[in-house]
Amino acid sequence: MKITLIGSGIFLFILSVSAGTLVETFDDRNLEEWREVVQLNNAPGSWEIINNEFHAISRETFVRLLTTGDETWENYTVEFDVKPLKKHGIGAISIAARVKGTWVVYCRVHDPVVLMGDKPPIHEPRVDCLTGDLHDTLFILIGSFPHPLLKLNK
Repeated sequence: MKITLIGSGIFLFILSVSAGTLVETFDDRNLEEWREVVQLNNAPGSWEIINNEFHAISRETFVRLLTTGDETWENYTVEFDVKPLKKHGIGAISIAARVKGTWVVYCRVHDPVVLMGDKPPIHEPRVDCLTGDLHDTLFILIGSFPHPLLKLNK
């Protein structure tokens, strides 16, 4: 299964901590405050800023995330806009809610193929939230429910 992460638009990180509010518009094309975390120490991904929009593409089957922040953040709210720009087959958009070292809590909007015995396979668009260690392949499913796929360019 190929996973495509395409994050676009303005990521707004609104934090209710003493440091105030961090707003990331990517208008300076600077990713110095960000770091990549990749499942099983796989190769880094392709991350770039195009027209003040953050773009990430991965045709791999493992989790690949770009993170920012520090361990002093508490009681924060994250807001962002995200849209798929292309569909390369079965795919997902993953958003991490918490990353600590290699431990991650993330949710994904995806369209996995569901095998139903002798019946033809079907695509069942879903939102799943999982937690686990990026040095492992097993994750704990926190929640899952049907959800329509995100529309291209919307």
